[in-house]
Amino acid sequence: MSKKGFVPERLRVWIEARDRLHLSHAHVQMARELGFNPKSLRHLAATDAEPWKAPLPEYLEHLYRKRFSRERPEVVRPLEELAQREAERKAVRRALRAERTAPAPAPATGMVIAVADYAPEQWPRFRELCVDREEMALTHAEWLATGERALADLRARGAKVQVVKVDVEELARWCREQGRPLDGPARAQYLTEMARRAAGGTVAPPP
Repeated sequence: MSKKGFVPERLRVWIEARDRLHLSHAHVQMARELGFNPKSLRHLAATDAEPWKAPLPEYLEHLYRKRFSRERPEVVRPLEELAQREAERKAVRRALRAERTAPAPAPATGMVIAVADYAPEQWPRFRELCVDREEMALTHAEWLATGERALADLRARGAKVQVVKVDVEELARWCREQGRPLDGPARAQYLTEMARRAAGGTVAPPP
């Protein structure tokens, strides 16, 4: 069972930076979406010795507006809420694992499972284009950590995995040509088609 109020280290360092630098929830989310390291934010803050610097909140707003062409994130979630949601998801996953009475079956012989590989520098643009962005990881590092665990699980089950490097703009163009939104099912179909072309065989969509 999760400890009440437990906050993962990757979120705890952001909470400490927020409190130390007197940032709002919105400014913290801006910094995270922009890819900042929470420990480096203090170097960007104005001090008495550096009066020419803009206040950190204003600087973050300027960068966010320049990168995403909007004033602020569409939905702002406090870090404590994110920690709670993560704890709840982990509790559900543990409960599901406990209910299993047999290991998951291995994929059919010869089946290849397609797995996406997104470039870190394209992640902000990727989230911007996806209609289900609010359900996705804020940063590439968070997505990668989850993806690596899923990849390890697939390989442990004996699955053959085809990693497909995805260009975000090409994916968006494919969605426009198909007349469909850039969401989970669209990404899965695109990934499967790309992997099938490369493998020349039977490819399953990502789990």
